[in-house]
Amino acid sequence: MKFVYPEMIVGYKPSDIPQDVHETLIRTMNAVNKLGEDYPSPMAAKRGWRSKEDNAKAGGVDTSPHLTGHAFDIVDPGQKLALWCCKNPAKLEACGLFMEDPAMTVGINMPWCHLQIREAKSGTIFRPFPYTQKQEDESLAWWKAHNLKRPF
Repeated sequence: MKFVYPEMIVGYKPSDIPQDVHETLIRTMNAVNKLGEDYPSPMAAKRGWRSKEDNAKAGGVDTSPHLTGHAFDIVDPGQKLALWCCKNPAKLEACGLFMEDPAMTVGINMPWCHLQIREAKSGTIFRPFPYTQKQEDESLAWWKAHNLKRPF
C-alpha cells in the first residue's frame, strides 16, 4: 500500500495548502512510501500537513514540521511501526526519515508514529523540544519496558 497525496492533507482541500508546501509534502510522502516497501504490515494515515489553527489545537509547537509539509503521522496500534523503526533505524536513514521518540506518541486514544524528513538535532530517532522532566521519565520508562537502548 502506498500513500497518496490526499492522505497527506486529510481534512483539507489542495487549495488550502500553501503553494510552497506542496513539493515538500510530496517528498515526505515519497520517503514514507519508501519505508513502507520494507515495513511488513499495512500503514494508515493520521495526519500530514496542518494549518496553524489545527496545529495549535493539536498541541503542536510553532516550529512543527507539520506546518511546512515535512512531517507525517501514521496510525500505529500497539506501536508496531515505532518498535520496528526502533529495531531498524538504518531503514529510516535510508529513506531520509527521522522518527519522534515513541514514548511521546502513545496518545490518549490511539498511538501514532511521527515521521519527518526535516533533520532532527538529536538523531534519527529524536526527542522533541522542549522536553520536560515528566517526558524524560516517560521516555526512559518506555524504552526500558520495551527492552531497547534509547538512542539519544
